[in-house]
Amino acid sequence: MSSVLPTEAPAGWRRLRFDRVVHRSKESGKPNFDPLSVYLEDGVVPRSSRDDNHNRLGADMSNYLVVRPGDIVFNKLRTWQGGLGVSRHLGVVSPAYFVCRPVEDTDSRYYHYLLRSNLYLAELTRLSKFMPPSQFDIAWDDLRTMSVLLPPLRTQQAIADYLDTETARIDALITKKRRMIDLLQELTLEKTDHLVWSGGHPKGQLKRLVPLERKIMYGIVLPGPNVENGALLIKGGDTKAGRLDPRTLARTAFEIEAKYVRSRVKTGDLLFAIRGGVGDVEIAPPSIEGANITQDVARISPKEGIDGRWLLHALRSPSAQRDVTNRITGATIRGINIEELERVEVPVPPPEVQGVLVERLERNHVVSTGAISLLREQLGLLAEHRQALITAAVTGELEIPGVAA
Repeated sequence: MSSVLPTEAPAGWRRLRFDRVVHRSKESGKPNFDPLSVYLEDGVVPRSSRDDNHNRLGADMSNYLVVRPGDIVFNKLRTWQGGLGVSRHLGVVSPAYFVCRPVEDTDSRYYHYLLRSNLYLAELTRLSKFMPPSQFDIAWDDLRTMSVLLPPLRTQQAIADYLDTETARIDALITKKRRMIDLLQELTLEKTDHLVWSGGHPKGQLKRLVPLERKIMYGIVLPGPNVENGALLIKGGDTKAGRLDPRTLARTAFEIEAKYVRSRVKTGDLLFAIRGGVGDVEIAPPSIEGANITQDVARISPKEGIDGRWLLHALRSPSAQRDVTNRITGATIRGINIEELERVEVPVPPPEVQGVLVERLERNHVVSTGAISLLREQLGLLAEHRQALITAAVTGELEIPGVAA
């Protein structure tokens, strides 16, 4: 596949090989410098500013590469995703990274935008080599031959100033919409909890799951090899909302599944994750009738007089989920056992009240889901606009205020 980069530079700009504008720095020997990390969204930041980097630092950091303000840092395995950026910090990174130092007077902000634009991310993906199962590695010999567009310094500064302002506006909008999604989700949970636990049913109707005629059952089928046309198998991760789809569920050999008839699923059963995503629960649709469950799932069969949809909403309510969380045990493999699951209490109003409340709960869910979907669509459009703006600016396609045509 050939390069996706433009073959000509705008008037007054230069088109140069990457190793003509930077040199690869291997400066090390500063183990006391602060460790830095490279994030897809934020670029190069102090490791201490984040709590989601679980990679361990080396015991001896004397061979870590020194990063100085203005250096360009590449995470070789994640460059294709945007795992790169220009540093504003002094620190060190793993020797598995590339540290590139500009060789002439440039505005480092311009490089940051240039290399994270759609056009250059596509080129960096092309240069990267696939490493199964899901990573790509980029070699220095490939990276250094990439061409970069380099306008005059004053143009770099004007482009960077413009993009700093415009992307800040877009980022502020993105932050507000994300906050709106969080607030909507919080409000929906509060409404759910109120309707489930105070929705018109008299006090004293709390019941444990154990009165449901002890129809809670462990899954006992071991997954075994996946068989293309075998028996449907439900794992813990399948009990998240909307995932019980026969097209995506795993399958096991019929001779393996046939030994465990008692744990086969019936339409309307609740499938509850007892390991993995403990507390995730979904109701079985007709399309998976007869599927079986693994040891990470419990099957709950509501008795007569209890609407399975009501029980689903009750178990998903924040109050019930807190009860479940408090009953989780285990250090390495965390889960809830059947005895503890049976002790979880839920309100059980009269059947006619259950039906009314289920309608209200599902109506609230539809309204909330619709509003959140719309906000997420807007987030996607804003992200696309942000990237398109950056790409147009750093390739000379956008007229920048203060820059002569």
